[in-house]
Amino acid sequence: MSSRLLRDPVPGHAVRFGDLLDDVELLLDRLVLPGLGGGPLVVLGHSMGGHLAAHLLARRPRLFARGILCAPMMGFLPRHGLGQQVIRAAAVAACLVPGVAGRPGPGTSRLPPLDRPFKGNPLTGCPDRYASDAAWMREQAALQVGGASWGWLRAASASMAALMRPAVVREITVPVLVLVAGDDRLVDNRATRRFAAGLPQGT
Repeated sequence: MSSRLLRDPVPGHAVRFGDLLDDVELLLDRLVLPGLGGGPLVVLGHSMGGHLAAHLLARRPRLFARGILCAPMMGFLPRHGLGQQVIRAAAVAACLVPGVAGRPGPGTSRLPPLDRPFKGNPLTGCPDRYASDAAWMREQAALQVGGASWGWLRAASASMAALMRPAVVREITVPVLVLVAGDDRLVDNRATRRFAAGLPQGT
């Protein structure tokens, strides 16, 4: 139920992932650390949260004792033969056109989250989890988040390229457990494995 960057609150949109990291660091510095009396902490993140958690491990190496990254977003699963570089170039080019950055990106369903069928969804193979999420959204419409915008795609691609640089990966010196989902239909597990292999203490 966070504030949104677009007039339409449903699309998942971002300008730069650095803004998201700044928000998390503000939360840590203003609320978490004063309440705990200091660190060290263990950070756990899933999917895009796992991507951001990895950035935090590199940005604040002394703050965390351990990291757990569950299906972290280190690359998009190639679709229709389009690789990471092509996707990033397309997103950058699309966002140069006025008004396009906030529009739904390629492959994004135009249906509101509540109107999408379970069959064929790329997020979960569990119908009970899917139904549970729908029940929450019916109760509180502000919880709905739709597909990614072109702007989010551009921001995510830039953030992944920055994070996957070997020099950045080596800065994450604490022990990190990396988990992948074998049937993942969104995140590229090969990119995740490359990231994990470059960690000084990655499992």
